[in-house]
Amino acid sequence: MRARWAGQIRVVPAAFMATVDCAGNTAKFPHAAQLMLLGDAAPRGANFSVDDPNSWMLWNDSDPNCTLGDWYRGVLGLPHKNTGDPALIDRYRHRGRINVACADGHVDNLQLDPGVLDRISITLDFTTY
Repeated sequence: MRARWAGQIRVVPAAFMATVDCAGNTAKFPHAAQLMLLGDAAPRGANFSVDDPNSWMLWNDSDPNCTLGDWYRGVLGLPHKNTGDPALIDRYRHRGRINVACADGHVDNLQLDPGVLDRISITLDFTTY
């Protein structure tokens, strides 16, 4: 499924790009068609502020070879790898589904189910240092 807004997403704000030297070779992303760049999430806290890092809905992952299914297992309280914050879950916005924008440019609307979400990479086959 392709979302109408998918081509309009700016992954990094223009103001940020103007202040730092950011470069990347997206051709080197492992599994670009599976790699999540953006996904639905619940806001952190009641008051959003651009300057407050706790306001942003960022995925901070620490374990290698994780999928979105690993994160959802943590949301459900099941054994899982150390992945994104379970507080990011928004079960109601899309009636038990999540929109995920992948590195190859396509957008999927997926059921919140560990097996289904195992198809989406958070850190699969990334080099660890």
